[in-house]
Amino acid sequence: MASAAFLQKARCSEQDFTRHRALPLPQLVTLLLNLRKGTHRDELDPFFETITGDPLAGAPVSEAVFCRARKKLKPKAPVRLNDALLDSANEQIALRRR
Repeated sequence: MASAAFLQKARCSEQDFTRHRALPLPQLVTLLLNLRKGTHRDELDPFFETITGDPLAGAPVSEAVFCRARKKLKPKAPVRLNDALLDSANEQIALRRR
């Protein structure tokens, strides 16, 4: 998720995810993969509580920031990440069989 190759394939334009923001690409993808069915606020608060380890910190990003960051991510990015994970798992299984 943090590789330059994934960044190039995942962002919509060259300017997306170039500056250090409150919700960088790896955190955005992790948050999207962990979404359940709650409101954005109900998802953001526990996510950042888990990351920071501080239950009183709350989410350092708003729902609007999350939505803007999500728009910068290509819809196929999580699919590509999943494909890479499956390829890696298949390689590990093949190595164990030998």
